[in-house]
Amino acid sequence: MKRFDWMIYKHRNQTEQFFGRIKRCRRVATRYEKKATDFAGFIWLEALVTDII
Repeated sequence: MKRFDWMIYKHRNQTEQFFGRIKRCRRVATRYEKKATDFAGFIWLEALVTDII
């Protein structure tokens, strides 16, 4: 039987919640930007906005 690690579960849950908040932004979810750097910039921007609000 495999042991349940609470720390791994906690980080996994936080990661899933983060991507759920990011995908609420339509621009990021549909990926309008063609360049990876532009896309990454919008992910950073959305992450900042969701943490502030």
